[in-house]
Amino acid sequence: MLLAITSRAAAQDSSAVPDGGAPSVAADYPLANAQRPLTLRARLLPIAAVLGFRQTCASSLGSSGCWDKLLSIGGGLAYGITDDLEVGATLPSFQLVTRTKSALASTPRMDSDDPSLYVLYRFLAGEVDLGARVDVSIPLQSTLQVDAGVPLWWKASPAVALRTGVTASMVRPDLTVGTDVPGRLELLVPAQLILQATRGLWVGVGAGFGYTFTAPQLADGLSVPLSVELGVAAARASGAPIIEVIGSFRVTSFFELGNGSRVLPASGAGGADGMSSRTWEGSLGARLYLDTRP
Repeated sequence: MLLAITSRAAAQDSSAVPDGGAPSVAADYPLANAQRPLTLRARLLPIAAVLGFRQTCASSLGSSGCWDKLLSIGGGLAYGITDDLEVGATLPSFQLVTRTKSALASTPRMDSDDPSLYVLYRFLAGEVDLGARVDVSIPLQSTLQVDAGVPLWWKASPAVALRTGVTASMVRPDLTVGTDVPGRLELLVPAQLILQATRGLWVGVGAGFGYTFTAPQLADGLSVPLSVELGVAAARASGAPIIEVIGSFRVTSFFELGNGSRVLPASGAGGADGMSSRTWEGSLGARLYLDTRP
């Protein structure tokens, strides 16, 4: 088995000097998640693979049903150009999709989503890291989406970290299904608390809020997601991470007010048509860290 949980306490510095003398050149990217900086260390190359599940369920006038059930497998990679500049890509995920809605079932089918690229720059480093990030999807299957944000990571202690920020997400209208489908603008303020149990084991609890602005004829919507993750990492002999596995579960709209669509009105308040909806997501992923320095 590739994973190992170190027994040292989270309060120990993950970049400590190994026994025998000189500091390790590879130990400057911490094994402990709560101690990690906003951006990757220069020339560090993580490669990730993720298995995911998603399902949307809704109820309307006493009836209920679920659709958009899918299993997906995807991946991505990132690279630290400098200690303050990181780039990365998310690869298209392959999806097995089944749909059941209004007592109508469709044959399971294979599908895929769009790849995306991002760039992340850290302009403030220290106990508080502050940066700027831009994500752009490549619309091979669906719509063009551009996310621009200012992430903030606060390393409150060796065992506690808070990760938040502000992101604006802009989605172009989906021209594949007709020009009358509106685009949208979302304002997102995520927040995640990282609690480090040991140097190689952590728990993350996430919340925050998002507000969706749509076309004038549609109502806007305020949503509050909830998430939880469990991560475990194994270290190289130097103390730097070599591999980690992360499992997560997320409710995209645990609480909603208003509505960003006529099809999926707000879950908490019901909508003009009396329907409520909620999407559940789960994933299990692994990330391998490659050090490309000579």
